[in-house]
Amino acid sequence: MSHSLALPSDITHPSISIITVPSPFTGSPLDKSKGNFKAWRNAIYPALALIGLWTYTKPNAKATAPSPLTEPRAFANWKENDRRSCAYIFSALSEAEFLMIDTLEEDAAEFWKRIERRHTNQIQSQSQSQAKAKAEVALTGPRLLAQVHLIQSAMDTCLSNDIPFQFVLGEISCKLDDAWAMGPVTLDSLKCIFVLHAAHSYKERQKSLLDFMINAPKSNPVTLIDMYKYISGDYE
Repeated sequence: MSHSLALPSDITHPSISIITVPSPFTGSPLDKSKGNFKAWRNAIYPALALIGLWTYTKPNAKATAPSPLTEPRAFANWKENDRRSCAYIFSALSEAEFLMIDTLEEDAAEFWKRIERRHTNQIQSQSQSQAKAKAEVALTGPRLLAQVHLIQSAMDTCLSNDIPFQFVLGEISCKLDDAWAMGPVTLDSLKCIFVLHAAHSYKERQKSLLDFMINAPKSNPVTLIDMYKYISGDYE
């Protein structure tokens, strides 16, 4: 009976075609321990949207599926695209997330909902931490070191013919979002980070400047003038 109801166009020109996924997700994987959900979402959204799979993660995704009675071929293609959406999301998760999230091979909307549910508390916690961090003048020690490495890594990220443009943009955005999520970066700190980056050909001096910067007391963070004096041997 189902074949008698099928539209003739469904055989030759189904309303839904199978979407080809060029490659798995190449950005930083989602990892709650790194607090990178916001940056991860900013990276995976354009990747999914540009290949046409983002709609499969929306709450009303199933409403867009064609009728299996009148468009059986299009419906089968829709189901396959849904499975490919799940596979793509799966490729963007860290091993730790595999253990904590009940992953799905189909129903990308539910898969996405489970991920958001797991990370909702994390987002609220990050907002509270960031509000507290704004009261601080500057970061020191390991946190500052992590920020320096993330910002330098973002500066080193380049476009490539082998990697889709949107993935590179997502990677840069992810690194900078992670850096700023740790706390505010003052203009003086940013200037010093650029000096560190400029000294990449002089590893010993670069390490010395980095140690000087991260070991400074929170009440007296290093400025560009301090760096100049330190390099000149005039710093006291």
